[in-house]
Parts: sequence; C-alpha cells; structure tokens
Amino acid sequence: MADDVAVRDFYEGRVSDFGEPRMRIGGGRPLENITGPDDCEAVPAEVFEAVGFYFVNVLEQDNGNVYVFRADARGTFTYGVVATTDGSHCHLEVYARDGALLAAGVPDHLAGTIEWLDRDAVRRRAAMWG
Repeated sequence: MADDVAVRDFYEGRVSDFGEPRMRIGGGRPLENITGPDDCEAVPAEVFEAVGFYFVNVLEQDNGNVYVFRADARGTFTYGVVATTDGSHCHLEVYARDGALLAAGVPDHLAGTIEWLDRDAVRRRAAMWG
C-alpha cells in the first residue's frame, strides 16, 4: 500500500504535465528524435487494453488524444495511459510493470489535483465525454 501512496504522490506532483502531454512526453525533443516503432517495447496486455479503450472512446470520437508512457514513480516502474479531450478533461490509468492496475483518476491540471477513482468510474467519464 505504501507503494500506491508513493505512486499517487508522484503523479499528483506532475499533474500540470497533463494539460499538454505532447509537450512533456519524449522530454520535449523534436519529433525526429523521439523513439520510433522499431525501438518501442511490448507493454502488458492490461496497458494495451487501456490504450484501446481510450482509442475507441476518445480518439476515434474525434474528441482528444491518447498517450502511453513509462515513468519511475519514486522507485516504482509504471506505465501511464492518459487520454485528453479537446476540452480540459483528462483521464489517467497507472499500471505496474506486470500490468497490475496501481491507480486511476481524473487529473485537473488547472486545479493541480487528481481525483482518484476506481477505473470503471474513470472510464465511464471518458465514454460520456468522448
């Protein structure tokens, strides 16, 4: 449980990054310097499924974007899946290296907070807005 608290604290400390994730993911490098498909790694099925959910409910609805990234959250390897809408809505799911769900929430980059919820509640909001 202490790991979950540290992971949530890590992501809460970076909530402002979710306002413009495309400017943060990849370290702000020019697109030609960002890792290409041949350099990508396989992700756990749970992470892949999360990306698929947001692809269908946000991106395919022409209502926003979906990003997947990895981060060291204070010593815990994590995969983050974040979906942003064309408005100010954002949805976040955080997974461990093995695909176990660590946290899910609705970041509010304007308020600087994340409302931590169960994954189904986060996804219901995404489907409603998407």
